[in-house]
Amino acid sequence: MEEKERLKNEENGERDLGRAVKKGIKTPHIKVIARLLLATLIIASIATFVTGLMKYSELQREKEALEQKVEEYEAEVEKLEYLIDCPVDYDYIVRIAKEKLNLYLPDEIIYHNDSNK
Repeated sequence: MEEKERLKNEENGERDLGRAVKKGIKTPHIKVIARLLLATLIIASIATFVTGLMKYSELQREKEALEQKVEEYEAEVEKLEYLIDCPVDYDYIVRIAKEKLNLYLPDEIIYHNDSNK
């Protein structure tokens, strides 16, 4: 009888050991997979954040450049509006003749500076 009990206990022990081994093998794999998925998720999140940050920085630089262009165009518009609004009188005609046609009045003395060439 003792022998039967011992064999039964051994069989139960072997089954328990087999279950424990199976559980022990599965549990670390699940933990490793969970850790790998978590690490992958963290790395993907960091990469997405860094990419977004770089894109934001690029867009900020582009925005500043466009704002500078807007300021330049606004200054040009003001200048052109002034030219449109100014009356066509003698001074206007003289200024346009000097700027656009390089004409000068007979009593003007013109000095040339060749150092800028």
